[in-house]
Amino acid sequence: MYCIVEITKYPLTPDYEAPIKDFIVRLNTHDGLDITSGETSTVVRGDYDLVMSVLKDEIKVSFESGVRTAFVLKVLSTEGT
Repeated sequence: MYCIVEITKYPLTPDYEAPIKDFIVRLNTHDGLDITSGETSTVVRGDYDLVMSVLKDEIKVSFESGVRTAFVLKVLSTEGT
């Protein structure tokens, strides 16, 4: 199954740009995903199981960084690219 996830990351710190950029860089290291970053969100497209596995791991890394962070995700299932 193919899915599209729109993600917005809210680091609760005055230096919020660095954690957002780090998250996007880490997402782009994973093969098999189509990633588009915009002004207010990042969109990840790909196989559902791969997308969710990558997001689970990368969100955990963000939480373990010590910066309090909120994520907002919109998830859409679709039939293909």
